[in-house]
Amino acid sequence: MNTMKKISLYILSLLAAVVFTACDEDFKDWADPQSNEAEPAVSISFQATATSNTIDLATAAESIEIATQTSLAIEEGNTVDYEVYLDKDAEFGSKTIYTLTADGSTLFMAQADLQEAVTALFGKRPEARDVNIRIDAYVKTPAGQASLARSNTMVIKAIPQAPVIESAYYLIGDMNKWAIGDLEDYKFTHSGKDVYDDPVFTRVIFLEEPAYFKIVPESSKVAASWDGVLGNPIDGNDAVEGDLIIADAQAMQILESGLYRITLNMMEYTYKIDRLGDNLPESAYYMIGTMSGWDGSDASTLLQFEHSGKDVVEDPYFTLLFESPGDCYWKVVPQSTVTALNNGEISDMWGGLLATAVNDDPSLSGTLSPTADGAMLIKESGWVKVTLNMMEYSYTVEVIGEMALQLYVPGGHQGWSPATAPILYTRNFDMKYEGYIYMDAGNGFKIITEPTWDSGTHYGDAGDGTLSSSGGDITVTDAGYYKIDVNLTGATPTYTMTATTWGLIGDATPGAWDNSTEMTYADDKWTVTTTLLAGKEYKFRANNGWDINLGGDLNNLSYGGDNIKVSEEGEYVVTLDLSNPKVYKATVVKN
Repeated sequence: MNTMKKISLYILSLLAAVVFTACDEDFKDWADPQSNEAEPAVSISFQATATSNTIDLATAAESIEIATQTSLAIEEGNTVDYEVYLDKDAEFGSKTIYTLTADGSTLFMAQADLQEAVTALFGKRPEARDVNIRIDAYVKTPAGQASLARSNTMVIKAIPQAPVIESAYYLIGDMNKWAIGDLEDYKFTHSGKDVYDDPVFTRVIFLEEPAYFKIVPESSKVAASWDGVLGNPIDGNDAVEGDLIIADAQAMQILESGLYRITLNMMEYTYKIDRLGDNLPESAYYMIGTMSGWDGSDASTLLQFEHSGKDVVEDPYFTLLFESPGDCYWKVVPQSTVTALNNGEISDMWGGLLATAVNDDPSLSGTLSPTADGAMLIKESGWVKVTLNMMEYSYTVEVIGEMALQLYVPGGHQGWSPATAPILYTRNFDMKYEGYIYMDAGNGFKIITEPTWDSGTHYGDAGDGTLSSSGGDITVTDAGYYKIDVNLTGATPTYTMTATTWGLIGDATPGAWDNSTEMTYADDKWTVTTTLLAGKEYKFRANNGWDINLGGDLNNLSYGGDNIKVSEEGEYVVTLDLSNPKVYKATVVKN
């Protein structure tokens, strides 16, 4: 008996012994590919050798040689189907599976399949990737008996097919006098993701007059060179969308003044121009909708978006936090429309709203247009934060649900224990939190939304007073009793830390209204023993200044609160307790 027949019989005999054996792998079911019945177990292994060539999928043929099987002998009359498993590692825990074709012992994979597999595993960036592969051979006799042989694990190198996408792009043209050395103010915005996962770049610009333009990639900007600058095949093309090319690139043009969004898709090498209106972003925006009764004749019913007060070109973000009743429809009202209504220039607001093209749009992000008739829809009930980017004419919706009224501050000051961490509290239920905590020099800490490391958001320092879930520990360089403020209402969470020392101020105190009477910190409280004058007044203030001062009810002190009156002269032990941000308290005990 020749060697081929011996191997074939060995395969079939093993199959008879193990065909009913349980198997924890996923294999092809030859009797019914759509069923979930037990599949054939691994009978034998065989050897294969992967191609040593780096496979560039941009230039590869439709069918690519990936391996040669070297030890699996097939008896005449039997058929074999091959499948290849591909994954980042040799464990094949997140494998993808594709069919191979064979020409003798050489095994081929479709170019489209390998492109799909590599991009699914590694993304679209055109870099050489090490791909682990393993091949299964399904041997079938003319009588319908099937067995499975499995190869060794191998590695191939493959480069996904994708165009060159740079990290940044810039607008150049009449709007900046074609100055290729001065482009920083004309940079396209991007999500910050890998550009091969998100190849879309956008730029909103206000043109005071028609303009020609081209696109400058980062490499050309750095070199201050016209080499590599992108344009269109048609000189002076005024179409609102088209192709981008490098060789013999011509300028596109916009024919009218106004506010425009230019969108680049660098995976497709295309551009699109959207006209957003005649003017720059306005100073204020409002929401009209279900929550305001859709009263287009009464501006007082509108909800106003918050803004930093900076120039809207510098800060185009407007935010609104409100409680949605569920199935909440809404649109955006610009300040100009409100002004015209209040001045009696229009009878209602319906002609000046910003919305989407799709009615009942439940998307959590989208594009606003002054010519669209659709209303956005927030289906969920509970707290919601809507953010407008009026340089992009876009919106995002963050469904908060039950708003966290307090944040937790675990760190080196208390052993990094969320369950026992001090809290910050939103005293005005506006997602602006504060609290007082003593920190030693060098202590690090995080600000988290739940008293556990297992869930919620864990904010860290993202630089320049901003917070991020990927930020590092927040630290202090000097020991002190810090007032910590956190603002989660804006597009980017922010925080401030103010070291405080406390004292009494007022004509009832030794320093009168000129100088604070210093208090001493111990055990989360500030204390002083001093004489207070009858019929006079005092309050508490930080840092011998008026930026932070507390007064009013001793059992619930408030910022800027009323002066506290002294009814009887004498020596008092005055204690200020700021350890609970829900209620700031003080006690005044006469000796």
